[in-house]
Amino acid sequence: MHVSLETPIGARLFTSDGQEYATPVTLRHTSADPEVVLLAFPPHVTLDGRAAVWTVARDLLADGLESPARHGNVRVLPHGRDHTVIEFGSPEGLAALRFDTQVLRRFVARTRTVAASAVAGAREAPLPRPRAEDVVVPLNSRTQQARLLGLRLREMRQEQGVALTHAAAAAGLSRLWAAQIESGEILDLDTVSRYASGLGARVTLSVEYATERTGVQVARRRTSQCTG
Repeated sequence: MHVSLETPIGARLFTSDGQEYATPVTLRHTSADPEVVLLAFPPHVTLDGRAAVWTVARDLLADGLESPARHGNVRVLPHGRDHTVIEFGSPEGLAALRFDTQVLRRFVARTRTVAASAVAGAREAPLPRPRAEDVVVPLNSRTQQARLLGLRLREMRQEQGVALTHAAAAAGLSRLWAAQIESGEILDLDTVSRYASGLGARVTLSVEYATERTGVQVARRRTSQCTG
């Protein structure tokens, strides 16, 4: 049985033109994924009108409450005496949110109890059962590859009923790396293939090309990157 926390709070969103907007955010944490904190945004505050979720490592958030800390495209740092800023970098630009530090500090303190319950449950949890399956994505931009691979691997893990922590352990990766793979943040194909192998899958890239006879008929060639 998993333990979950959920705390709705308010934040201030900084825009690139120096404006600030009040933004509702819900902090979420669960013993199923004890190494991360999720920041959930309702549809009416996002640019595309769809609910969005950002992922922050729990340890990174805790460290950033005291001094600037960074991991990948996420940075957490104090902002004056009473506030903390979380920055997320992406190909579209930089997003920054300012939170009340005491609210974040109390939430992080509560996650320690959740993490303890996750460690106790992991001792008896089964590892993924291998299954033969190809994860096929087009040979296009690395960013698009990472997103498509991450989405399919997350779906595969959920179909198997395996917690992210245990899928990471089966692949010999950290829980944070597994979360970043599933969210499309890791572009290194060898690392992604290693995670896929832990789920009993193999990553395959497809190349589409025109035939010489018609110039328009499309065929497909597959290149295996990892055997599971």
